[in-house]
Amino acid sequence: GDMLLSNASLFERPIKHFAQVITLTLHHFYITGEVEEDVDRYIELIHTLKTAEAHDKVYIYLNTPGGSLNTTIQICAAMQGSAAEVITVIEGEVCSAGTFIFLAGDHYIVNPNCSFMIHNYSHGIYGKGGELAKRVKFGEKYFNELARSFYKDFLNSAEIKEVCDDSDFWMNSNEVLKRLKQRE
Repeated sequence: GDMLLSNASLFERPIKHFAQVITLTLHHFYITGEVEEDVDRYIELIHTLKTAEAHDKVYIYLNTPGGSLNTTIQICAAMQGSAAEVITVIEGEVCSAGTFIFLAGDHYIVNPNCSFMIHNYSHGIYGKGGELAKRVKFGEKYFNELARSFYKDFLNSAEIKEVCDDSDFWMNSNEVLKRLKQRE
């Protein structure tokens, strides 16, 4: 009888329960229009990416013709180094440097009826002849390495070579989704 009594008293005493509440922050940024050379415009985005917690989410909505490669590289580095989950979203048109930002995300949202364009870089430079030649040669090698790094698993090696040789690749939302599925 005593044994039954002690078991019964266990059921009357619930197990200890402790709740821990973690504040999840969702950040929303919109890159619309050209990605500008002035990085200052993107400092809040870059800083948020660098300081966000692992349980936070950062959404980056893109509708951009592309733009500054230097600014794009800094944004992508912050995305890739971020502890937060980074979700990139295609809204409208995403071209050129914008495709680097899109593909640097952890997860992707592709809205219907959008366009996505990958192409070789373009820039205007000035200076003395020898400086220009060195700059162009460096730019070509630099972009080819970037293209291989960002477009691997999205474009095949023949397509990456075509991009580096000046071909443009235009895709609609369905084509982008199909290629993203192949990466998984």
